[in-house]
Amino acid sequence: TLFRSCDDGSSCAPYGGGGNYSGRACAIGKRMNLIFGMTTNDHRVQSFPFCPNADELQAFSLNSTAFWGGLASAPNNASLGVYGMGGLPAEQMPTPDMDSSVLALTRHPSCSNGNGTDLFAVATFLVLNITMTKGSYYYTPAESVQPIQSGFVPTCSGGVCQFDADAMCIGVGGMQNCAKCVKTDSDMAQWKLNIWTSYYGTDVNGKRFLSGSSNPLNFRQYATDALWGDLRNDISN
Repeated sequence: TLFRSCDDGSSCAPYGGGGNYSGRACAIGKRMNLIFGMTTNDHRVQSFPFCPNADELQAFSLNSTAFWGGLASAPNNASLGVYGMGGLPAEQMPTPDMDSSVLALTRHPSCSNGNGTDLFAVATFLVLNITMTKGSYYYTPAESVQPIQSGFVPTCSGGVCQFDADAMCIGVGGMQNCAKCVKTDSDMAQWKLNIWTSYYGTDVNGKRFLSGSSNPLNFRQYATDALWGDLRNDISN
């Protein structure tokens, strides 16, 4: 069951669909509900709720020991989505074919244990763009789809991780992200997935969000190798 970290009635909720937590537009610097949901292919679900300030550049860390440890026995894979980015009115968690849902871990032949078993490749770092118009997600009027220009941005390009030359890439089609092999249950239980989140568009008062200018994917294009190495370490830790 999905739950919210900011349920005192004062936080914003940029998604629609009805209910007590929808339709409250966001203002810069004010708290908002941000909930990530991990779903395994055998239908286990874990929520990771956060209560950030809108337009504050942040890296969220998903490191629930109980859940990650349990994933060691998952049959094949798990996807990560963002509550409210799955369309309207009912599908508020994105389906695997949407850009607002990504493959977070999968059994991969490059992660074989040498005994004929493919172990998990797990995402190390994700980039999430949140775009609002007047403080709310904008859904295509003609159909109930994910909000426009909101979702995960690939951290791999052409099968190469842009953040770590030693990492592999997992995902479907062009939506691939940096990942590494996790070969033991104890390593899985201690795994940490960081999600760098930046904001675009305007808040409820029409003020433009500014954190998108510090998106690490944009920064990577212009940073020197040394400077980029420092940022990459900050992201990973």
